[in-house]
Amino acid sequence: MTIDSKNPSDEISKARPSLKTNTIKQYTTNLNKLKKMFDTDNYDFLKKSKDVMNKLSDLHYLSQRNILNAVIVLLMALNDDKKYDELLEEYGKLRVQNLFNFYDGSGSGANRQPGISEKAVKASGDLSKIGTIRSFLNNADTGFGQSTINAGKKLLNRFGFDFDETQIGLGDSLEALTSGMVLQSVSQMKGALSDRELGFLQSMQANIGNTKAGNYLILLTAEKGLKKNLKWNEFFKDFKEKEEIPEGTSPTAMGSNTQESLKLGEKLRTEWNKFLIKDEKNLYDFLVQDRKDFVKDLRGKGFEPDAIRKAVKQQYFFTDSDGKETDALQFIKPMFTSRFGN
Repeated sequence: MTIDSKNPSDEISKARPSLKTNTIKQYTTNLNKLKKMFDTDNYDFLKKSKDVMNKLSDLHYLSQRNILNAVIVLLMALNDDKKYDELLEEYGKLRVQNLFNFYDGSGSGANRQPGISEKAVKASGDLSKIGTIRSFLNNADTGFGQSTINAGKKLLNRFGFDFDETQIGLGDSLEALTSGMVLQSVSQMKGALSDRELGFLQSMQANIGNTKAGNYLILLTAEKGLKKNLKWNEFFKDFKEKEEIPEGTSPTAMGSNTQESLKLGEKLRTEWNKFLIKDEKNLYDFLVQDRKDFVKDLRGKGFEPDAIRKAVKQQYFFTDSDGKETDALQFIKPMFTSRFGN
């Protein structure tokens, strides 16, 4: 059984004539993304749903949902003779599981991916960790000794980070130590960040991850994601009041039956995402405000203008491999020219 679609856009349009052009375009865009992941020009890979989910595992939960929706719509369009009924059932279950994973989490032990409620509980403690590491970065100078290295290792041990301290020797730089601390903190908070933010982190690590400014930006990205999670409980409470749902009801059991619960669960998730897009600044805006607050704090402490300029350069500038001094804000501005939440 070969899954072949010469023109997904036309086939979806014929099967679902009521769909808007932009909706069909979004489906085909997501299908093309999936084909690119498998480096193929057909859809035979869809026969192995487990492989598909492995490819999607690192994507944001909404990106996973959108791709699964596109797969289901395509298979329905190609299913005139019912030969894809079993596959459609498989992907339907995966779409439901995607919704449950968003709320309840998935995996266990080291592979545990927390759900949104669990993230909200963890967010406060994780923000405290971020603040401690930021303080460590701010107070550490490039001239350092073994005592600074030991202080960093104690922080790692206290936070339970799985960091290989043998990678840091007496002759290594403080930036190598703090980079390890930053990456470990962010890896523990995966799922709070959007695909675009995660892509930014990868870019940062590849380009300037071993600089103070780079590490600081990575921490800010993690902090931004965590602050989003802190708003979840209040948002969920307001949603239940609006929908007249009993106070103690869980996100996956809000309806009078399974289908209604799934519908309300998806509605809640969609509205949560819209809330984040509307009310959250993008990372560039977030960093601009952080720099303003940083300067304001120094002025309040009586720092002279020259001292403030020097501190800003240490915090928000980095030197690239060619020795060029670069403002980190200008470095990331092209990546975040619009608001995002996916």
